[in-house]
Amino acid sequence: MNHRKLSKLSDLYFWAILALGIIYLASILWVFFQSSPGTLMLIVYLFDARKYGYSLESYGNLSQLWISLGLWLLSLALIWRALNVALKTVQMVRKTRMFVGGLKICSQTGKKVLFDSAGGEIFTAGLWSPKIYISKSLHKMHGSKELKAMVLHELNHAQSRDPLRTTVVGMVEKILPSFPGKTKLAGYFYTLVEVCADKKAEERLGTGLPLITALYKRLNWGDTAMLAGINFFSSQSERIGLLVGRKRLNKKMVLGVACSTGVGALVFAYLVTKVNFYSCPHLTLCLSAISSVLELH
Repeated sequence: MNHRKLSKLSDLYFWAILALGIIYLASILWVFFQSSPGTLMLIVYLFDARKYGYSLESYGNLSQLWISLGLWLLSLALIWRALNVALKTVQMVRKTRMFVGGLKICSQTGKKVLFDSAGGEIFTAGLWSPKIYISKSLHKMHGSKELKAMVLHELNHAQSRDPLRTTVVGMVEKILPSFPGKTKLAGYFYTLVEVCADKKAEERLGTGLPLITALYKRLNWGDTAMLAGINFFSSQSERIGLLVGRKRLNKKMVLGVACSTGVGALVFAYLVTKVNFYSCPHLTLCLSAISSVLELH
């Protein structure tokens, strides 16, 4: 599969994951608002029962209100989880900007930024306008062809805005509840992003050997944690296997996971909309006059 097809596949996969996140968030927000009237009415009833001394046995006749309360609390917890993930992602983006801002910049040519560091790093950073950051000491570890291959790899990340896409996919993965295949859902996208960048570099150079040797040199570094807004020239052994031909990208598995997850999200949204929530046409009156609840109902 050439770079163009891989790029289209990664785009399709990204939009599928984004749609999954939107459907999920829309569903839990819908449950939250639909279950709010029943929850409020249960609170009204409990206050009224305390005032007039109703028997606790009467609560058994309020099954629909108790269901509303349970769904309301569950949706509230899931919304809180989503907000917490969003906040942590924003914090990570700020840390990334601080990290990049703390680099000792030597020069900048277009999207390429040269900085002074003994670590030999190369990465792409920036959500809206990504740039390639190259350490001055990188040439001490790699030959000219390896350097060119690594820069071409990162250039594809910058052109595809992969830091933004991987950040969004990471958010969706953390927001979603646990289900079979959840880890693979995001993992396949990260693999697609890297393979797509590798393929672009390989096609430009006419060979994948410089990428293979560069990855072998970095294999002992261990995987680097991905900050929000940064794509590292990672040392995944899976990439080496794909480049040398020992492995093949399972396109059917990738599409299967995306499609099955999308169908599952649509089924979930459909079932949620079929729940019979409690509704009160005069909820405002009930809240403003708790003492008259029994007369109104």
